[in-house]
Amino acid sequence: TAAAATQTALVTELTGGGYARVAVTRSNPSAGVIEYQATLTGIATAATVQEVGLFSAATAGTMFARQLTGAVALSSASDSLQITWQVTFS
Repeated sequence: TAAAATQTALVTELTGGGYARVAVTRSNPSAGVIEYQATLTGIATAATVQEVGLFSAATAGTMFARQLTGAVALSSASDSLQITWQVTFS
């Protein structure tokens, strides 16, 4: 589903089967920029990631940003997807 300003949640969030929201690391690479980075790692239960979001809390929380990824398969524990967001304030 195309991203829309009115969306408050992911269309299909990976939950259960060992999947959950992951914590991000935050840095300030330059003035007015905050960078968020997270890595989603595959587990025994295969999944296809099609969207990612930035939330204000590990459970519930408000969605701050959403991006479509295309179909990224996490088919084994050795698969991973690294997500990096740079937010610029002016």
